[in-house]
Order: sequence, then structure tokens, then C-alpha cells
Amino acid sequence: MQQDIIDQLHKWRESLNSKEILCFENLPSIDLYMDQVVSIIEKLLSPYFNDTTKLITPSIINNYVKLNIIPPPTKKKYSKEHIAKLIIICVLKQVLSISSIKILMESHLKSMLISEFFNLFCKDLHETICATIGIRQIDSVTSPEKQINKMLLELSIKAGSNKLAADKILTAYDRKAKQKK
Repeated sequence: MQQDIIDQLHKWRESLNSKEILCFENLPSIDLYMDQVVSIIEKLLSPYFNDTTKLITPSIINNYVKLNIIPPPTKKKYSKEHIAKLIIICVLKQVLSISSIKILMESHLKSMLISEFFNLFCKDLHETICATIGIRQIDSVTSPEKQINKMLLELSIKAGSNKLAADKILTAYDRKAKQKK
């Protein structure tokens, strides 16, 4: 069973490597209605998330508009820029608060276009996941169960450590931005 988990991780990595990395230019160039946006985001992010993960709903999108994380739609239609921001939010909300995501996005969008930020984000997401999965090799001495448990512990610690570091940086950035006002 433990070997099956390792095999599944390797298949996931192979699957990700066989797909084209998300990029701004490949997002729909026509404006879409909310249900279409939900559908396209779920489709584009499906290689990264479990089937049971509900990433976005119409009410969630409405909340992001109310919180000024994304601009309101134009005539009930969402642009390519909306979709890019929503994809970034969907991924980051797995580890960051919405207020932290807003700070992070605003800080990047001061110095680059959404297309540049989105492409950078997607490239880094893809490479980081593939590198994380790729460093896992089967050890013939240690039992598969111990390997899986060790991997799970290491990944959990790294995720927690990365979240703590990101929170510290975002808090410092937010304080500095508030001092300038």
C-alpha cells in the first residue's frame, strides 16, 4: 500500500510534467460569466488539487469583489485578468489568509503587470511541486511505510515553516505600507 502512494506521487509528477504550464496567454481571451469562470478555474487547477477540493464558487467570487481583492465584473462578465487573479487566490488560500493574499498581490502588481505576475506564479508553482515530488526516491533499506511517514513529516514541517516565514514577511510588509500612509 505504501509503495502505491509513492507510485501515485511519481505518476502525479509525470502528469504535471506532461502538461503545459499555465500561462496568461492561454487563459480565455473573451470575457466570461461567473459559472463559466468557476468551471474554467476548476478545470485549469484540477491537475494540482484533489477531486474533492472545492476551490471556488460564485459566492466566493462575490466575496472577493466585496473585499476589493478583485475588481467587479463588467456587465456581469469576468476578464482574463479576473481569472488570473482568482487562480492565484485559489492556490494561495490553501496556506495564507485572504488579507495576506491581498497584500502579496498588491505588492507584486505595483511593479509588474498581472500577466507577468501570473506567469511567474504559475511557473514557480509548477516547478516547486515537481521538485518536491521529484526528490523522493525509493530506499530499499527502509520500509515503504517508514518512508511515507518520513516524507509526510518533512513536507508538513516544510509547509508549516514556509507559512510562518511568509506570514512574517507579509506582516512586515503590511506594517511598512501602513507607516507610509
